[in-house]
Amino acid sequence: MLEKECVIDSIEIRKAEIRDAEKLSKLYNEVWEGKYPLNDFTEIEDVIRKIQENHFWYIANLGDECIGSAVGTYDKENNTVEFGRAAVQKKYQKEGIAQKLYDIIKENSLEKNVDILWGLMRNKATFNIAKNYGFTVVGYSDYYILLGSRETVLFGLNLTEQGKQKRVSSYMKDVYAINEVNKILRTMELKDNDGKYPEEIMAQLKLKGKKISFSGVYFDPNKSLVIDSFFEKEKIPEYIEATILVDKTNHLRFLQSFGFSITSFLPGWYQKNDKRYDCILLGKTLSEASIKDDSLTEIVDYFKEEFKRGLE
Repeated sequence: MLEKECVIDSIEIRKAEIRDAEKLSKLYNEVWEGKYPLNDFTEIEDVIRKIQENHFWYIANLGDECIGSAVGTYDKENNTVEFGRAAVQKKYQKEGIAQKLYDIIKENSLEKNVDILWGLMRNKATFNIAKNYGFTVVGYSDYYILLGSRETVLFGLNLTEQGKQKRVSSYMKDVYAINEVNKILRTMELKDNDGKYPEEIMAQLKLKGKKISFSGVYFDPNKSLVIDSFFEKEKIPEYIEATILVDKTNHLRFLQSFGFSITSFLPGWYQKNDKRYDCILLGKTLSEASIKDDSLTEIVDYFKEEFKRGLE
């Protein structure tokens, strides 16, 4: 294997193209070994479709060999980029290749004037990369699917300077009184910019492929079900997740009374009329979720305890 400096100096990083689909499919199959919950990067046809959809997919080549890949998924409606889908051949891991790929994704994202960079952190490696990009851990999520079981991940977020300028904080300060919310605001250097919030209660009304986000409630048809199907015989959801605008405290308390827990505070998450509004992510789980990397357990437990005090 080449020395670390030599590998970094010798690789070519460029935007993924349709002609790379076969190599990329092979890379993700070899690296993920069927253990990653997203299998749409392992089939050639799906890779081609994803290349056409994603604006920030970059690959690392060493000669004719594809040795690494990472994706920044651009959401035009919400003007955000999600960091993820990193894969590096095992013999070249820990050489800084994933970091270099993400550097380019970040640079291109900022050039496109996105408001938010974010990602879900499944292990200590991605946690450390996220910290390098100024991501603040704003909470956790329990809905991730891994090999038939659910997985807890950390939620990291960076509100860009443009995003900060668009952000509006609520006149209603109940949520901001939560200690951990205050800490997140200080860490991200976010100041009050009070204004009237939209009438909407839930954020993100979307329908994408087979996975449905209904008024902010996320469903995977294989693991959960749409809300009007809850009472169908022998169908029980594994989790429900809702994203609520931060000023709708009565609705937050109502959901808490039904067993929902606050899992994340998302500053500037909801966009409307070129303004951005803070949101709270809540979840209700009916089956246990595990933590993939035990080194993240302490961080997750801390958030669970802090947010539990929430609006009680």
